Amino acid sequence: RDQQAGTLSGGEQRMLSLARVMARPPRLLMIDELSLGLAPIVVEEVYATLARIVAEGTALLIIEQHVHHALEVAEEAVILHQGRVAFRGPAVGLVDRADLLSGGLDAPDEPPADAAGG
Repeated sequence: RDQQAGTLSGGEQRMLSLARVMARPPRLLMIDELSLGLAPIVVEEVYATLARIVAEGTALLIIEQHVHHALEVAEEAVILHQGRVAFRGPAVGLVDRADLLSGGLDAPDEPPADAAGG
């Protein structure tokens, strides 16, 4: 098409960026909030593309609030809560860890709210 990249929708721009990556895969790809504003079907396509990129040997660093898709392509995960590491380890099985994936994590060096006398 004869459309300039700057006139594409946000989802189309992300897909174009991934197409550029697929043309010449880097050793490391850093992605911030890839699913933000995308339709669910597009998110599925994007993460399927990322899985292919990883299979070809590219390392990924993904920052993502909606972690379920990211965990599908991740080998290792670091979960931050209020700027502190709440978990670091294998991504396998994390999808089932609601205690780690919920927004109500206690920081690792702080006692739970009910243990603080409140």
